[in-house]
Amino acid sequence: MAAMRRGLIVVLVLMSMSCSIAFQDSVRSSGTQCSTSRFWFLSDFLIAGTFSALVANIDGPAESYIPAAVLAGSGLIGIYKRHNCVRYRETAPPEAWARDAERARRDDEARAQAMREMTARMNQPDQPVQQDQPPPIGGGYQPPPSPPPSSSGNVTVTYERHSAVDEVGKSCSSPNDTDRTLPTAGTCQYGAVCYQGRCTTWCSSSGACPSGLSCGWTDGQTKQQVCR
Repeated sequence: MAAMRRGLIVVLVLMSMSCSIAFQDSVRSSGTQCSTSRFWFLSDFLIAGTFSALVANIDGPAESYIPAAVLAGSGLIGIYKRHNCVRYRETAPPEAWARDAERARRDDEARAQAMREMTARMNQPDQPVQQDQPPPIGGGYQPPPSPPPSSSGNVTVTYERHSAVDEVGKSCSSPNDTDRTLPTAGTCQYGAVCYQGRCTTWCSSSGACPSGLSCGWTDGQTKQQVCR
């Protein structure tokens, strides 16, 4: 049983690789663009004959001739394909020729475009993949950056940097002070938001807040998380 399964697999592989079956265009697949060439079935017969001669030379078992038989069968199919193609091309109406020619043109253009795209991808140098991290809603609390170390020598260089934390606790006003349940930028600076008359920050994606504050939901109808 195992030997029969292996033999069937060999037959299927050879049928998929035989010239007439795999490469010869038929009327069914290509219409008037089918192949009238004798090359495909002659190739099958030539390979089958060569393979049979090799098996006979080494006095192989009978099952060794299976590949040659499969290739010979492919050659017979190739003869039928060519005969059917010649007969169809002799009787096909003009509209069939026009339709098949247009289909062949579209297929050629699609193959050429695919080849160009593949060539472009192969010639393009590898680029490191950068994954953009989307900021949390409202910007989120970010710890203030650390200042760079002082330069060596007698001159000390300092940088003044600000963040939303610098504004926390300051009084503020919003364009619409009648609704203090909605955080807005208002008069707060550096990314801070004005909520209930005081500057604060949005909660980070992990729920972190500056020292002394904790993350909580706003009181308004539209719930948002701010440091309170």
